[in-house]
Amino acid sequence: MSRCHRGHDTTKLAFLVLFALLVSLATGCWQRHESKQETSAQPQEQTSPFPLTVTDDLERTVVIPKVPEKIVSLAPSNTEILFALGLGAKVVGVDDYSNYPEEAKSLTKIGGFSNPSIEKVSSLGPDLILGTEAHVKFLPQLEELGIPVYLLSPRTLEEVLDSFEAVGNITGASEAGKRLRQEVKMHLDGVRAKYEGTPVEKRPKVYYEVYSDPIMTAGPNTLIHHIIEAAGGVNIASDAKEDYPVISPEIVIERNPDVIVYPKFHGTGVLTVEQLQSRPGWTQISALKSGKVYAIDADIMSRPGPRVVQAVEQLAEFLWGR
Repeated sequence: MSRCHRGHDTTKLAFLVLFALLVSLATGCWQRHESKQETSAQPQEQTSPFPLTVTDDLERTVVIPKVPEKIVSLAPSNTEILFALGLGAKVVGVDDYSNYPEEAKSLTKIGGFSNPSIEKVSSLGPDLILGTEAHVKFLPQLEELGIPVYLLSPRTLEEVLDSFEAVGNITGASEAGKRLRQEVKMHLDGVRAKYEGTPVEKRPKVYYEVYSDPIMTAGPNTLIHHIIEAAGGVNIASDAKEDYPVISPEIVIERNPDVIVYPKFHGTGVLTVEQLQSRPGWTQISALKSGKVYAIDADIMSRPGPRVVQAVEQLAEFLWGR
């Protein structure tokens, strides 16, 4: 970033030259947001940057002609971001799984996360559709509607923070996006202070069971993995080649996690400690011997939205105590 200095000149002419130079520098230093935002408006018109030309997380160029007034969210995480930015009143439709905040439950449903109804989306007359990488296959149909479609695809916590600012920028709520980023980052930094002096080899090993039949866990390219690391844990599946690999019971025994965590709603029922203990050899796992087996809300662990901070803080309590 350029650094601007106020000179002390003795002549009026020099002052005017310096003033002109500062204006020129300020214009030239107009910065894009990390979401790769570009604006077709003049840089000095910061209060009205629309129309916008932006690049979404899938490297697609998206043109947003004006401040959106009617938004459709195709994913629960997007819905949570919009409400956290104070844009709930502009959300006219959400997917079937958008259950947070409470107000989202009463909004018009446009179908499932993986099978939205294009007709329903169109009937709501949105001027912005906010989706994820899972909705790429619907792009041809959505783009035929002539409505801007912006896709988010955060995998890391840093990318989640970026998405707050990105959504803020494309909705005319850039300041709210910056504030949300700062607030969540502050809490994440607070958790990090609990363990940052502890060498990685002395941090608790964590096994997160995504599913039990077959037994599946979370690999390194998932949000769950990054939540575990942000809480100060070491994911025992950090070397997995897949996002959600099937893992053999023997490998879990061999890697001997200090803590076992599973989602509160696991498949068709809730996984129990008794179920884990009934698996051959698992009673010798450190986590089961010490009783460090915990359930956590599946939504906060899997949704790349503002509540990731709750997931990190709760998991950190499991690992390090209050």
